[in-house]
Amino acid sequence: MYVVTYFTNDLYRSYAEQMIASVERFGFEGMAVKVPNLGSWRANTEYKCRFLYEALDRLQQDLLWLDADSKMVNKPVLLKEVDGHIACYWDETGNPATPGTPFSGTLLVRNTDPARWFLRRWDTLNKTSPKEQDDRNVRAAFESTPDNPTVKDGVTTQNPYMKVTRLPVEYCWAEHLMAHRHPNANPVILQFMVSREKA
Repeated sequence: MYVVTYFTNDLYRSYAEQMIASVERFGFEGMAVKVPNLGSWRANTEYKCRFLYEALDRLQQDLLWLDADSKMVNKPVLLKEVDGHIACYWDETGNPATPGTPFSGTLLVRNTDPARWFLRRWDTLNKTSPKEQDDRNVRAAFESTPDNPTVKDGVTTQNPYMKVTRLPVEYCWAEHLMAHRHPNANPVILQFMVSREKA
């Protein structure tokens, strides 16, 4: 498993270097790549799926994406046990009518065809549904299959083509959002969510 991220400017370079140093302390290899600024925070974040697809082809191994402004503070032992094609944390505190919101700041991507298909579908949705927030496009990609690229809410955990594993909150820990809801948690990966204006 190889840890990857990218950054667009010197502020995020500093965060990315600190993130890579943090994962190396736990025995992981990783890389942080500078990419061109695409003009907005949203465009820069939506590049993630294409970056991961290209990294899978280049590295030919499972990938752990961590946002540049994150930090590994405990050994992520559960990642070895993930048997899905994709794994991330899902926040269940939003609209009760939907099955949750995936947080892609921590994203385990297996070196499999279903994972590659998911990344292509996510990229397509970013292009064809530009008004949707990226997390909604991520969720829609999770809920899609090659035979049925547009499906109703609620089938994410029963996707016949692609198995999605939900990581615990400790693997995508945003202190300001989660500490009051999970006071006894022991975070593994911190997500600092630096101001979007600085991306």
